[in-house]
This record gives sequence, structure tokens and C-alpha cells, in this order.
Amino acid sequence: MFQICWVVGISLLEKAQAGKRLIVHIGAPKCGSSAIQIHLALNEKTLADQGVLVPSVNLDIGGVVEGHQVWFIEDLKSRTDAVEWLSSRLSGLAAHMDANGMHTAILSAENIIGYPWLANIFQEASVGFDIQIIIYVRRQDEFIISSWQQWGLKEFGSLREYTRKDNPILEKWGAILAPWELTIGSSRIMLRPFRRDMLVDGDVVTDFFNALDLSQDGMIPVPGPTNPSYDEHLGDLAHRIRDVFAGPHDFRFFQVMESLLGEKSFKSRGASHLMSLAERREFLARYDADNNALRDRYLPEFGNRPLFDPPGAETVALLSDTEKLRAENGVLIRSVYLLAQGIESLEAKLNDMSTLVQRVEALESEAAARVSLAEERQAQEANAALALPWDKSDEPHSEEDSASEAHSDELSITSDDLSEVEKEQAEVN
Repeated sequence: MFQICWVVGISLLEKAQAGKRLIVHIGAPKCGSSAIQIHLALNEKTLADQGVLVPSVNLDIGGVVEGHQVWFIEDLKSRTDAVEWLSSRLSGLAAHMDANGMHTAILSAENIIGYPWLANIFQEASVGFDIQIIIYVRRQDEFIISSWQQWGLKEFGSLREYTRKDNPILEKWGAILAPWELTIGSSRIMLRPFRRDMLVDGDVVTDFFNALDLSQDGMIPVPGPTNPSYDEHLGDLAHRIRDVFAGPHDFRFFQVMESLLGEKSFKSRGASHLMSLAERREFLARYDADNNALRDRYLPEFGNRPLFDPPGAETVALLSDTEKLRAENGVLIRSVYLLAQGIESLEAKLNDMSTLVQRVEALESEAAARVSLAEERQAQEANAALALPWDKSDEPHSEEDSASEAHSDELSITSDDLSEVEKEQAEVN
């Protein structure tokens, strides 16, 4: 196994003395970017303790941290004040780094390589930073198959049409790096071949940190595979109904199928039926000279060995058109079966819910009947109380009571008596 790594070998003190580093990870897409970005987000606080800043998605402090600035770059590329805007954001990062004794900031956005004019913008806006570029590159046949599955099948009529020479996504790695070499300088560019046998420990995240001379001690590992490729037969089905996609970044179809098929929605083998071995070799011939130039410029230790090993028969799944259709039918049948199971399960849950509703309604009726009965009893008791013979004249009298009543009668004064008294007083007056 042939393995390459950079060992910079400088201390944290030397890093601080050298000034603030700005690492710009420019891609490429389909070259482990998701794994790197997830790792950065998961370990933002641990990295901060080591003096490494992971900015927010908007390239500022205090916002949401996802380990990338992809959508910031999408906005930046079309702004007329791009230099001033980027410079303002980077100044904010610099102030935070100075205040907290930090030495390195990491910006990651794999879409940067699609906008060559950003090289000039970064060069002008990064004054005060020691800017360094890192890029991972992949053998072009593997890259085109992976990018077809993610973007191309949604817009192009065929893979052959997608691989036409005027498709900008097929630009040579050397051409993509050229504007960065002119503005930043090739000495500040780290190029890493995205091939497992050349990644440190066979892992792109470990390789990334090793290339930047950063420690991974105490960090949370990335859980499981990131951004796995979908099954190619599922992709073939999606291509047949590509009108359902709103654009190359519309993943709703695959998300729905993933929720239905689970792990079966993902590719389970390395071989692909999308390109034959002859087609791969013909396609790669376009890039031989450029790949060799990159090797000589950035990886002279390779000598005459190719930047990428040529594809072998193990990379190709030989399937006839009939076998491809059968595989697509298998995906469809599994989908229908799982959908039917889901409907059946939903119906069972609805029946259970209906039974529960009926039980609740019965309990509510029973409770209402009890309340009604209780109210009726209360009304009857109230009516019975009003109907009781409670007139004192009808009650039996004791002798003592009779004497008392007689004495009261003697002392009582009628209204007529009062009138007579009033007349007499008037006459006296």
C-alpha cells in the first residue's frame, strides 16, 4: 500500500507566530466533503479549544455550525460587492480569533471549484491571513458516475450526453486549479488524490487533519457512512421519470424511496453497470496528460506512477439490457410490496384507533348518563324539600308555648290601636 501524508511538524506557538491560517477546502464534490464537514461540525468546541475556528454556515460567529459554507458561496458568487462582503466576514473571524488566541480557521465548500473567479475574490479579501487551499481529486470515471447519480440523471437524456466534452462539470482538475495557482500560488495548494490506498488510515477525515497538521485527540468520530450513493437501478428508474425533479438539487424522490426501501435504496457493491471498461478507458484518455501534469507538480514522489490506478474489470458490472430491466422490476416490486405493507399497517392502526374512539364514546355516554341521573336525583330531593309541611301553626304546642303566645297577644299593638293613639296626641297638641 502506497501512502502519502504531509508532516508539517510545527508547534502551536510557531503557528501563532506565523499568523492566522485560513484553510479553504474547495472540494471536489463526491470526494469525501460530507464526511469532513460533519466531523468539523461535531467537533467545533474541541477544535476551538485547540485554537481552530469552525465558522457558521454564513461564515460568521454565533450562527448555525454545519461544518460548511456551501450556501454562503452560492450567494457570494453572484454579488457585485463580493470582495467587500467576504472581506468583512473574514475580518470578523480574525477579530474573534485574536480575542480567543486561535490560529486557524477552516472554510469548507465543495462548490467553490465551480466558480473559478472566486480565486481572485479570496485572494483580495483574505488580507491578514495565511491562506491555504486543500482539494481532493478523484479518478474522473468514478467522479462522473457518482455525479450522474446525484445530479446528471435529473436533467440529461443519457450518461453519454452527460459526458460530452462541453459539460463544465467535466473540466480537468488542472484547469480548475489554474486560477488558484495564479492568485494564491501552487506552494499554498495541497492536492490529495481521493483513493483509499493513499488516504491516511484509508480515511478521508484522518487524511484531512493530517494534511493540515491538526490533532484529532478527543474528537467525536463521524457516525457511519456519509452521503452514500443510491442504488444504480433505483437511479435508472428515477431517470425514466426525471420530469418529477425540480432541478439537479431536488432529492425528494430519493428521500421518499429511501424512507420506503431503507438500506435497499443504497448501492451495495463497488462495481457499476453504467460504463463498460472500454468506455471508462476511452473517457479517461481525455485526462491522462492533465493528471500527469498534476502529479508532477504536486506529487513528484510518485515518479512515473499514474495519479490514479487505471480501472480494472472489478469496477464494471456486466449486465445485459434484460438483466437491467429485471433489476429495475425488482426495485419496483419491492417498493409496491413495502408500500402495501405500509398501507396494511396503517389500516390496522386506523382500526385500532376506531375501536378506541368507540370505547371513548361509550365511556363518555356512560359518564353523561351518570351525570344526568345525579342531576335528576338532586332535583327530586330539592322538590321534596319544598313540599314538606313546615307551617308552625300545624305543629303541636306545649303549655309553656301557649302561655308565651298569650302573653305576646296581650302585649301586641294593632295598627288600629296606633291610629287611636296618634289621634289623641293630635288633639292634645
